[in-house]
Amino acid sequence: MPEPRILLLALGRALEGGDAVCRAVTRLKKDFEGSVDILEAPQPGTALYDVIAGYESVLILDSVKAASETGVVLEFSTESSPAVLPTSRYAGLPESPAAARRLGIPFPERLAILLVEPAAEATLPFLGTRAKQILEAWLDLESCQDAAVSAGV
Repeated sequence: MPEPRILLLALGRALEGGDAVCRAVTRLKKDFEGSVDILEAPQPGTALYDVIAGYESVLILDSVKAASETGVVLEFSTESSPAVLPTSRYAGLPESPAAARRLGIPFPERLAILLVEPAAEATLPFLGTRAKQILEAWLDLESCQDAAVSAGV
């Protein structure tokens, strides 16, 4: 089986804690084990560049105080991110794919970030559902790309 080209990255101590991100990741592990790498990174920032290098698609789940009003999941991606994220924890990530391509540095083609308030229990179903939708879409895209390569297209 080929190495997964998709990464689900939980930030902080999400996998140890009892917050919505931890529970969402626990549920997602059951659905995507073997087809998606699932890792935890202790902190955001430039340390993430080494973790995400080599993946084609990266989904980051994180809980951030004051990310939004309680009960709301904020979504950002390389396709639709605003110029300024509501936290400095991801400084430069949304703009990085274009810069990396210009410099010849490996960087994921697709990057999405889902942010939620740490204590926002009401967001768990939406957070998990949205993360699952993103991962399934990326897996479908990979399947189509693999089929096209196999067919010589």
